[in-house]
Amino acid sequence: MVNFEELVLRAQEGNKQDKEEIISAFQPLIFSLRKQSTYAAIADEVPSICYETILEAVQNYRGESFAKFPGYIKQQLIFALNNYLRKTKVITSHETANIADHNVTSLLWQDYTPDTINRLVLKGALRKLTSKQRKVVIGYFLLGMLDKVLAQKLSISIQSVHRLRRRAIANLRKLLGA
Repeated sequence: MVNFEELVLRAQEGNKQDKEEIISAFQPLIFSLRKQSTYAAIADEVPSICYETILEAVQNYRGESFAKFPGYIKQQLIFALNNYLRKTKVITSHETANIADHNVTSLLWQDYTPDTINRLVLKGALRKLTSKQRKVVIGYFLLGMLDKVLAQKLSISIQSVHRLRRRAIANLRKLLGA
């Protein structure tokens, strides 16, 4: 059993190992979501969307009970995946109507600070990158992974990791107008 209270608090302070451990704890859920027919059209993007969402959810978690943390993460993942499907127009309007209303309601009550808005803009820009570019950016900048480790995990060369990161940064600059 994972003690999320300690992990989340240390991850919120910036501990990258704890962030990786939290993501590892949710790998079975991510795998399960990826295999669902609902997300078949975006199966390749599901892991990176989930990683981004988990990292953001960890930073934003202010719950009093860490026993509810896994349910909170599951809710955030499902919302993020459904939102991605909606944005990519992969699901029909009939399926959109079936998405849980409680996810929409929870978003309406969020406090949108300038920092939150900046993160949402960046999150949207990250989703416009290719799947591999997104994985490299998240692994390198958010998880602090070395190029060698990223190359092994993605089954590509270290040179390809460099190239993907350069292209991703160039694309992000273009998308964000920097």
